[in-house]
Amino acid sequence: MLALGFSSCGEKMPKAWTQAEIEEIADQSARTVYYELTNPTFENVGDVAHYRETIEDGESIDSVFSMLSTATLKRVADVCINKSGITDKKQIVQEYLKNKSVYSNMSPDPVSADSKTDKPATDSGGSDVTKKDGVFETSYNYYADTIDGKPVKVQVKTEKSYVKQ
Repeated sequence: MLALGFSSCGEKMPKAWTQAEIEEIADQSARTVYYELTNPTFENVGDVAHYRETIEDGESIDSVFSMLSTATLKRVADVCINKSGITDKKQIVQEYLKNKSVYSNMSPDPVSADSKTDKPATDSGGSDVTKKDGVFETSYNYYADTIDGKPVKVQVKTEKSYVKQ
């Protein structure tokens, strides 16, 4: 590492390496690291077995991660990020597998927090065309449910009105 900063130890003013020399050293180092990652060496049989278990675990995580629909992936990732601030593939897969029955029963199209269906509509559906007698506000809320094994979107309509006394 000392060779990276100086070209000679005998001179009072050390000579800095050129950009090309530094790039060549970095390139060689990167090739070495890549080779060691793709073709690791082992000192004992236990290391070989541990390496294979690690590879199999990674392939299993990749398999589940790849088969998740985009909507489910976004939901699970959102949960993971809200829990810990950041996430990775393994945490997403573990969260999904832990709560698979919940995620499997959700509607295929998530209702985002800023979509129109999440916001309450007022008056006559927000159109201001007419008002029923005494009704001054109508709001709609939606949630996902499952009927006969199929996800459905349930609408809850709430009307607020004045009652004469």
